[in-house]
Amino acid sequence: YEKGNYIIVGGDWNQTPYGIEPELPSHRFDTENLTYVEKDYPAPGWNWAFDAGMPTNRRVATPYDRSSSLTTVIDCFLASPNVELSEVKTSDLNFQYSDHQPVQVQASLLLNH
Repeated sequence: YEKGNYIIVGGDWNQTPYGIEPELPSHRFDTENLTYVEKDYPAPGWNWAFDAGMPTNRRVATPYDRSSSLTTVIDCFLASPNVELSEVKTSDLNFQYSDHQPVQVQASLLLNH
């Protein structure tokens, strides 16, 4: 970033983004090992993007059940200050193919930033 590059990192952080409340409509939020990403990680000005309204990860000890399985949000995006992240959307596939759900983000590069 300091050399003018644009940085977007997305994936499974194994931590909940700062600012998410442990409540998801019609899902049980997993608070057993709840760990938040530090507020200003990695540095002030960097941007986090996530969909706080839909879980991205679930426990796998039992088959998925929407009303009883423990779920959380740990899949998200981080961008350098010269990238704007918007329109984050988690696709609700009921964890059919994985213990994670797909997450998409719209990104815009900020020129001369």
